[in-house]
Amino acid sequence: MSKWTDQLPEAARDYIGNRRVDEVECIIGDIAGVARGKAMPAAKFGKQTNYFLPNSIFLQTITGEWADNPFDAFTEPDMILEPDWSTATAAPWTADTTLQVIHDAKDQEGNLVPFSPRNVLRRIMDLYAAQGWTPVVAP
Repeated sequence: MSKWTDQLPEAARDYIGNRRVDEVECIIGDIAGVARGKAMPAAKFGKQTNYFLPNSIFLQTITGEWADNPFDAFTEPDMILEPDWSTATAAPWTADTTLQVIHDAKDQEGNLVPFSPRNVLRRIMDLYAAQGWTPVVAP
């Protein structure tokens, strides 16, 4: 296996086994919680260090239309996607050997994109921790 596959969780490595990974789906959750992103050949994914998506992905509604853009907040600069290797999982419903990896969104300077849902959740978790609270989520 190549260097990037060494970072995968054990379950993903077990799924791959001795097979060649054909495709990697770079996923980011949008404002409505829909998985969006891009798919690329695993060979390309393994050679790149940066993966890009425009920040306008957060302006798309649940129906696929575009929401209002107050104050021209979204001008479509590319975000840098950083893989969260702990989220890598198999996509066994695909015809080839495919992995899905959730990514964190950063701006061109390497700062977390503040309106990315994962980053919003991180800030909320930090606020809870500052109060000594533990969030409770229904099963």
